Amino acid sequence: MSAVWTIEEAQAQLPRLIDQALTNGPQSIARNGDSVAVVVASHEWDGMVQKESDAAAFNRRLQGINRTKTSGLKNYICG
Repeated sequence: MSAVWTIEEAQAQLPRLIDQALTNGPQSIARNGDSVAVVVASHEWDGMVQKESDAAAFNRRLQGINRTKTSGLKNYICG
């Protein structure tokens, strides 16, 4: 995180907050000292979502391969 903003600062300076997210990376917004939100540039968000989607698809493929191997072994052992 590049910076931590209070909710009041974020509300009062939203255009600046967005500019900071675009140029310096994710910006955290805090309430009572605890981070409650993060402003992220849309291109970064899209990249994170795509990576998550790719990882989920890979995981599903891997689980499918494991099920096929397990089923084949089970059929071999059990007849």
